[in-house]
This record gives sequence, structure tokens and C-alpha cells, in this order.
Amino acid sequence: LYPVYHMVITRRMLVAVVPVVVTVFIFNGQIFSILLPLVGGEYGSYAVTSTGAYGFLLLLALLTVVSFAVGGGSGDGDKSYASMRNILLFSLILQCFAPVQWCAMRMNYYYLLFLPLIVPEIFLKLRERNAQLESIAELAFCLFSLAYFVNTGLHGADALHIFPYLPFWEA
Repeated sequence: LYPVYHMVITRRMLVAVVPVVVTVFIFNGQIFSILLPLVGGEYGSYAVTSTGAYGFLLLLALLTVVSFAVGGGSGDGDKSYASMRNILLFSLILQCFAPVQWCAMRMNYYYLLFLPLIVPEIFLKLRERNAQLESIAELAFCLFSLAYFVNTGLHGADALHIFPYLPFWEA
């Protein structure tokens, strides 16, 4: 994570970054099949399956696009925001593998911890540019998150077994 945190990704570099993300998404199964045996151990035996985990991938993609659109890079003195944006981009790339294997989604959990730190920063930067758009984006983010949570709970898409919630001492 340390190299990702200190990378300088400018808007010009997005011309190269966007095709990389799209390529990883398109060839996620093939890339995952190549990487798993390299890891070894019990993970080398995992198979590429279809998980249908696209909702959260969409949310991360939208947040990443908005985070780069509202600006605030390391070039204008906002190193913290630029670093968190790099982690968000890295998390998006990892999430591209979630539709082919649940363990890929679990790998991303380590980086999703930073999501609550960058989301408010994205909305603050959006407010500086357009307060009305920021209000709409906040509402859309909250509604999407709520709908995703309810859909996961009600329609049996609970592969990680979080519904109904049971404390660990009762499980």
C-alpha cells in the first residue's frame, strides 16, 4: 500500500490508467486464473466462478471517477486527498476481480477501510465546485448504499453470511 499511497496520478495519466482498469475488468477471469497458482497454498486451488458482484464495483467506479473529476491532486498541495484517491483507485482494481471469486472481494476489505475517509473529502471538494450537485450526489450515494444493503439482505445475495446478523458468540 505504501507505493500506492505515494504515487502521483495526474489527470493526464488517466489516459493510461482507465484502459488498464477496463482491461483488468474485461479479462478478470483470465488474470485471476494466472495469479492464483502464483500465490500457492490453499488459494491456488480456488476456481474462477461467477459471483455477480457488480453493485459495489459500480459504486467504487463512480466514486473514483468523481474523485478525479473534482480535482485536488498532489500538485496543488493536497497530498492527503491525492493519496486517498490512489487507494480508492487501487481498491477499484481489486474489486474488478470480485465478480470472478469471493476471495478477491475479501482481499479488498483491507483497502475499503479507507473509503469512509475519502467519501466526505470527495463531497467537500464537490461542494466547492457546485453545492447543488454535491447535495444530489450525497443523496444518490446514500440511496445507492441503502438499496445495495437491502437488496443483499432480502434477495439472498448474502454470500458472506452477514444476514441475519449474529454476534460471534452466538454463531
